[in-house]
Amino acid sequence: MWTLALLGHRKFSACSRWQNFRGGEIFRTPLRKAGREECRKGAVASDDQSGSEERSHAPRSRPAKRAGRSHARWRRNLFGCVSAVLALSLGDGSWAATISGKVIARGIRDNGDAVVYVETIPGRTFSPPKDPVILDQINLTFVPHVLPIVVGTTVAFPNSDEVRHNVFSPSAARRFNLGTYPRGVTRTVVFDKAGEVVLLCNVHAEMSAFVIVLQNPHFAVTAKDGSYTINDVPAGKYVLKAYHERLKPDGKEVEVTQDKVARVDFELRK
Repeated sequence: MWTLALLGHRKFSACSRWQNFRGGEIFRTPLRKAGREECRKGAVASDDQSGSEERSHAPRSRPAKRAGRSHARWRRNLFGCVSAVLALSLGDGSWAATISGKVIARGIRDNGDAVVYVETIPGRTFSPPKDPVILDQINLTFVPHVLPIVVGTTVAFPNSDEVRHNVFSPSAARRFNLGTYPRGVTRTVVFDKAGEVVLLCNVHAEMSAFVIVLQNPHFAVTAKDGSYTINDVPAGKYVLKAYHERLKPDGKEVEVTQDKVARVDFELRK
C-alpha cells in the first residue's frame, strides 16, 4: 500500500510540474496530452489506495471571448455563402430575360434555318461546351443544315450513310479537309474563330451546310414559320442580328429588361 501511495504521490508531483509549465513551451507540445493523462491516472490511484481528497480534472470551458470569435466566423461564412448564391443567380447583377420574334425570308421557300443572335455581350466571356456538337451525314444531307456554335466548340462529323463522304471547307474562318471516310467513322474539327463556315463534300457536290461561329451562346435557329426564342439573355442593351445563307443580314438594337419578353421581328431580302 505504501508503494502504491508513493507512486500516486509521484504522479501528482509530475502533474504539478506539468501545470507549472502550462504557460511555457511544454504546454504547446504533445507533453500537454501526456500530462493530462498522467494527472487523471494519478487521481484515480490516490483515491483508491491512499484515501487522499477527491480532485476534479474536468475539462476547462471555452472562454467567452473564444466563443464570440467562433460566432463571428460562423456569421462571416454564412454571409459568404449567401453572397455566392446570389452571384450565381444574378450573374453580373442583372436578371436574365427572353428575346423572341419572327423572321420573314423574302423570296425563299420558307422562313426556317435563319440564325438570330446577340452580337456581343460586353464584359462577358463564354466557354464552349465540353462535349462535341454533332453534325451528321444522313441520306446525302448534312443534318442540321445550319449549325450556330460558340467559338472554341468541337464539331463531330459522323458518317451515317452507306457511302463514303469527304467533308471540307474553303472558308477563311476555318479551312479544313477531313478526307474520305466510310460509314460508322466520325471525325472532328475545332472552330476557334468567329465567322461563317461553309461545309461541302468532295464526293457529293449537292451536299452543303453552314456552321455559324459566334461569340456567345445567345442564339436561335428559326422554325419554318420564322419564329424563334432566345432565353436567359442578361438584362441590357444589345445589337440583335439575323442571318440567312441566301439573304442579306440585318441588325436591330434591343433592350432586354427583367420579367419582360423583348419582341424583335426581321424581314430579310436578297
